Amino acid sequence: MKALKLFIFFLIALILIAVFYYGEKSITKGEKYGITIGDSKDKVYSELSGFLSRVKSAGDKVFIRIKVTEASTKLLATDTGFDIFVEPYFHIGSGEEFKQSDRWVFYLNASSLDVVELRFESEKLTEIYRNKRLIELP
Repeated sequence: MKALKLFIFFLIALILIAVFYYGEKSITKGEKYGITIGDSKDKVYSELSGFLSRVKSAGDKVFIRIKVTEASTKLLATDTGFDIFVEPYFHIGSGEEFKQSDRWVFYLNASSLDVVELRFESEKLTEIYRNKRLIELP
């Protein structure tokens, strides 16, 4: 009987941890993590360092996914066409190719379990999306 109570307690604790850890948030108005909906891509890019440091926990690293090109295949020791994770630094005055996309997706610790996405329309930030999961769901 005591073992059953202990098992039920741990089961409930595990369920509560999973429920409170899982989070999907979408911000379409106002400000979050130091950036504001409606900011230009250039302004958001200049604030990426601060934004990402507010999003991640201590010790976390932020990655983006890139497609290996013919030019980078030897440097990265990977075949052309593969997607790989890289840890960017987002230096001011750089990132012109990165800014061309209307979806900026960041993977915390190179995991699809903790993703932050910035979505743009007409060169303006329209949404800050965060999806954080404890386990991979089907």
